[in-house]
Amino acid sequence: MPTPRKYATAADRQAAYRRRTTSAQLPTPPAVPGYRRWAVMLQQAHGLLDGVTTEMAQYWDERS
Repeated sequence: MPTPRKYATAADRQAAYRRRTTSAQLPTPPAVPGYRRWAVMLQQAHGLLDGVTTEMAQYWDERS
């Protein structure tokens, strides 16, 4: 039995991919080491951790 289609058309699938990738883009850090670069990298790390904790909480709530 084949897997049911998630998207009706290839255009719908591509649009969903674009939404996922644009919402997940993070600012690129400057190339030169220094406080600005580290601040951007810390911002990225905080954003990733927030995303992980949110996803974990949703997963836990769905199964509780």
